[in-house]
Amino acid sequence: MSNSLLVVRYAGTSNLDLSGSNDMAWISEGQAMHRIAIHGTANTLVMLPGATVVTLSADAGNTVYLPQSSPIVVDGTGATVKYYR
Repeated sequence: MSNSLLVVRYAGTSNLDLSGSNDMAWISEGQAMHRIAIHGTANTLVMLPGATVVTLSADAGNTVYLPQSSPIVVDGTGATVKYYR
């Protein structure tokens, strides 16, 4: 995908792979996911409060927004991680 907006709001989603550029994904409150992988460049992922993920990896050139004091750890090769209140 490229230049897309994706909102994940439904139960049962286990994995999300974003590859391309200029994509944005919002992971809704209470959504429990197993794995999220972000490849490509200039992609944005926003984890809303209460959303959880076991494994989150993001390549350099991508941005991940997490709630302040989130236990989620971002693995990968240099993605920008920002925290919000």
